[in-house]
Amino acid sequence: MKAGSRLLSESGKTQTVRNIVVKPKPLKAYNLTVADWHTYFVKGDKAETEGVWVHNDCPYGNLSDNKSVGEGKKFTPAQKKAIIQENMNRNGGVVKSDQSGEVLVRPKKSQKGITPPIK
Repeated sequence: MKAGSRLLSESGKTQTVRNIVVKPKPLKAYNLTVADWHTYFVKGDKAETEGVWVHNDCPYGNLSDNKSVGEGKKFTPAQKKAIIQENMNRNGGVVKSDQSGEVLVRPKKSQKGITPPIK
């Protein structure tokens, strides 16, 4: 999701995302399971807030995790490798951003006397 994304509201109208705010501290998240569905409405805490249709699935949800994986833990090297491989499988052998579709390149170790290009 990004600013400008359009969301379907519970009334059937669309709402446009104005901006995205990334909070610096972790938030508690719940893994909600709805029988036979990955979609449901989410509504704010104010009565006048209209709910929006959300999808509780991700492109990497099919990947299995090691039993050591858990909330607040960093990705393991095996997880990173599996996610990159899945991304390449979906993008014709290249790694692309899930948000923008831009081709991503692996970072290279810095070398003495070489200034990296500014992007």
